[in-house]
Parts: sequence; C-alpha cells; structure tokens
Amino acid sequence: VLPATLLLGRFAVDLGDESVYLREDWVFGFEEPVMFENGRVPSEVAPDLDLVHLSGMGQVLLGLPGPLRSTEVRHDAPVTVPLQHWVGWQGQLSPRVVALGWEGPEGTPAPAVELSGEGVALLCVPAGTT
Repeated sequence: VLPATLLLGRFAVDLGDESVYLREDWVFGFEEPVMFENGRVPSEVAPDLDLVHLSGMGQVLLGLPGPLRSTEVRHDAPVTVPLQHWVGWQGQLSPRVVALGWEGPEGTPAPAVELSGEGVALLCVPAGTT
C-alpha cells in the first residue's frame, strides 16, 4: 500500500517502485520523474471515468476530502466501491462501472466501481459519510 502524508488538505503519496491507477479528478499534481499515461473506464451507468496511470520514483499529490484508505482485492473476492469514494487501484485489477442496488441523489441507481483480480483498491470515505 502506498504511504501517504497529509499536507494542507492534500495527500502526498510516495510511489516507490509501484505503479498506481488513479481517477484523474483526484490527482492534484506529481513530481517530474513520475511517468503518466491517461486512460478511461467506459461506462453505461455513469459518465466514463478518466484515469491516470502513474509510475516511477516520486510523489503524487492527491486532493481528497478525507484520508486515503485501501482494501485488498483477491481473485475469489471482488470489491465494489461506491463511485464517490473510489480513488483508484494498484495491482492487476480490472475495473467495471456498475449500478448499486439503491438510488443516488438524482433518483437513478448509484454508480460504483467493481474491481476484480489481484491487488489493492484505494478509496476515501470522509468522516461522517457512509
């Protein structure tokens, strides 16, 4: 799991030798040695999700509304994260946007990201939310 440091409402994350896939809207900036590649998770449930794949030595600055958390994903145990809490992933995971069984604020099914494979799901759940 990536080590993170809180810095003025932003989280500085050290990549080390790892690579990470992050939602583009959570990435505030990154150091020059960090390599990036843009991507997208297509969706029929919500707008497509813009991603950035970051790798190399250096730090990434994330603008999150709360602490960065992680949960393990195994081949035999996919993980589903509500879209508003999903930050990204590390490892050999395949993301898929799905609709949860309850309604979101607009009266439509709440979108979530289902991750399958082997790795770590990254999420952020601000205090006082579910």
